[in-house]
Formats: sequence, C-alpha cells, structure tokens
Amino acid sequence: MRKIFEKFVSVFLIILFVLGGLGLSLGLFVSVCLLYVLCLLIIIRPKLKDFRFPPTYGLYSLFLLFFFINFLWSENEGQSLIYFFLFLYGFFFWGLAYNLKDKLVNFKKLVITLGIVFGVITLIYLAFDNTLNINAFSLVHFAVAPLHHHHIGDFWVIVLIVIGSEYTKRKNMKWLIFLLFGFYFLFLSLSRSAYLALALGSLYFIAKSGKARSISIFKIYIVIAVVLFLYSSFQKSTLFAHIGYIGQSLIGFINNPFGVGVGNFEKISTDPRNVFLGLGSGSTSTHNIILEIMTGMGILGISFIVWLFKILKSIIKSEVDESLLYRTVFITLTVNFLFDYTYLIPTMLWIWFVSLGLVQNKPTSLLKRI
Repeated sequence: MRKIFEKFVSVFLIILFVLGGLGLSLGLFVSVCLLYVLCLLIIIRPKLKDFRFPPTYGLYSLFLLFFFINFLWSENEGQSLIYFFLFLYGFFFWGLAYNLKDKLVNFKKLVITLGIVFGVITLIYLAFDNTLNINAFSLVHFAVAPLHHHHIGDFWVIVLIVIGSEYTKRKNMKWLIFLLFGFYFLFLSLSRSAYLALALGSLYFIAKSGKARSISIFKIYIVIAVVLFLYSSFQKSTLFAHIGYIGQSLIGFINNPFGVGVGNFEKISTDPRNVFLGLGSGSTSTHNIILEIMTGMGILGISFIVWLFKILKSIIKSEVDESLLYRTVFITLTVNFLFDYTYLIPTMLWIWFVSLGLVQNKPTSLLKRI
C-alpha cells in the first residue's frame, strides 16, 4: 500500500511539472495548480506531522508579504497575482523537499523523466507542427522564432548536470545516449543563457568535487558550452542583447522606487522616460530574476535580494559532498535566471526551489533558521 501511495504521489507531481513546462496560460495554470497543491496536501498530510520550515524561510516570507502588499499599486493586479502564486507555490515545493527529501519523489528520476517527456514532445513539434507556432513560456516550442531561441536547451542543462553527476559515480553506456540528445537540444536552443549556466555549473561541480570523482564529463561540458556560445553569437547579437533590459530596469527603478508590480516590466520598457542609450526594447520581461523583482516591487524587492544572497553564500561555501548535485543544480538555474526569463516558466522555477530544499535538508547546512 505504501509503495502504491508513493507511486501515485510521484506520478501526481510529474504530471504537474510537465504541465508547468508546456506553456499553458499562466492564469489558467496557477488556478489548476491550486487544486493540485490542495489535493497533494491532503494526500501527504500524514507525512507532515513533524513539518519544519526550511532555513531563511523568515526572509522569504517577508518577501512574499511585500509582494502581496505591492498589489496595492500594481499597474496590473491580475498579472502580479499570477506571478505571486508562482513564487508562493515555489515556497510550497521548497518546504516539501526540505521535509520529505526523496521520499516524495526521487529528484534525479524527476529531472530525467521530465527531460525525456519534454524532449519527445519537442521532437514531435519539430517534425509535425508548424514551427512558426511560438510560445514564450514553453519548453517544447520555439520561444521567439524558428532557429532563434528554444528553451528545451535551458531545461536539458539540468538533465546534463544530473547525468554528469551520475556518470562520475558509475560510468554506464546508457548515459551516452542521453548526452547525445542533450547536446542536440543545446545546439537546437541557441540559448546563451543555457550555455553560460552549463559552463558555470560545471565549474562549480569541478571546484567542489573530491579527488575520488572523475570530472572529465564536466570538462567536456565546459568545452561544448564555450563552442556553442561562440557559435550562437554569430547567429544573433551579443553585446547589445541585454543592455536595453538592464538600462531600462535601472532607470525604471529610479523613476518608480516602489515598483510597478511584478510582471509589468512592459510598463517600464515602453515608457519614454526609461529609454537607455536609445535602446527601447518594448519587452514584457527583464530577462533577469533580480531585476524582475526590483522593477516590480521597487525597494521592497530588497528582501528577495537579501534572501538570495544568504542562500548563495551558504551554497558557495558548502563542502558537503552528499548535497553537491543539488547545489550544482541550484547554482546552474540561478545563472540561467540571471540571463533569461525562464524563472517565469513554472517547472524551471519550482525545480530551483526543490533543489534548494534538498540542499538544506542536510544537517550540516550552513544556513541559520531565520
């Protein structure tokens, strides 16, 4: 009976995370997700009798409170509410991972399964669908235009990190098949944020690995990431790609010190007062999770920066080998979130929180419970 229960919960979560990467309407998805979360709470309630809040939950709760208060002057309350729920659900998955660890669902299997599902759907889309059908928040459709940007590479970076970690422990030929598909999806994506994330995540893994581990696979990752980054730079601009977003975010923050509501960067981006070096992006996103929060919440967003700084400081200092994979995934996704808007794709954001909960589950966590 217990195994049936665990299988049911695993399938339950996998379905939710698959839906979160298909680019469904965010408004509709967060509503459906609320039912999922409530049902999941009822199902796993017996396992949560000794529930503990994860370290730094106080700071994050303060951030959520400020986020909620920010609705009072948001330019679009409905849009801000949708993003609020994304981060609120993230808090939920963070707490579950911290308390239940892999008892809820095996993290490695979850990531690899999602990678296979999204990969297969992407291949079907490329073979049979019109590639002009784009979806900015999808992991299976082109995000901007054919042969320009596809988020499947951003997700498969996480899969490659998991496979690389497993390969350092036990060399198995089956991983080579995953590697080939992973490199193909990286090439397809033309996502420089994915390449940067893979390179820096691999560097972190190498720096923190013990001598007993074989790290050659991560060295290969770095080489491939550099080559693909250079290749993609010939396909689209490099120097000015994000300067407009950054400049408009900083000027917009000065002009709107209390923000315009998270999810409303377009209000700043299209405001003539915020033109930077003649670059007017007209973008709906800052392509940077920190700037997204700061332009949306203004000075209240400092709570998020402080929280994230404490988390990263702890993870960078940690030497616990058992949590190395989870720390690497968190670092990798953080890098990705600093150069792309993938933090607005539910599955990507929630895996970030799940990896954090698994990191902090270790008794040697450097973070204090504040």
